[in-house]
Amino acid sequence: MEVLLPARLQQLVIFCHTIANKLLILLFEMSRVQLAVRIPESLQEKLEGYLLETGVSKTEVVVSAIAQYLGCVDTVPLSQRMAEIERRLAELEAKDKTEAK
Repeated sequence: MEVLLPARLQQLVIFCHTIANKLLILLFEMSRVQLAVRIPESLQEKLEGYLLETGVSKTEVVVSAIAQYLGCVDTVPLSQRMAEIERRLAELEAKDKTEAK
């Protein structure tokens, strides 16, 4: 059953939900250390393409890469692991279509 709220109350609920989400993000980010690196322009271009393709953040990609390099993949966010699996699957499907021709 759908509950109808007055417009002003709906706006207040949306506002509170938005503030709660922003606070959660802020708390999550506060528990992390900031890292600045310089990378070659060619790598930056590949990174930007990957970000557009997968929809993940730079932070997720960097955390994932470092975790894989150091052998502690269990610290990689599940969303990042799923994005990587989906990317690899798409590559395999594209390769399979090319070889089938």
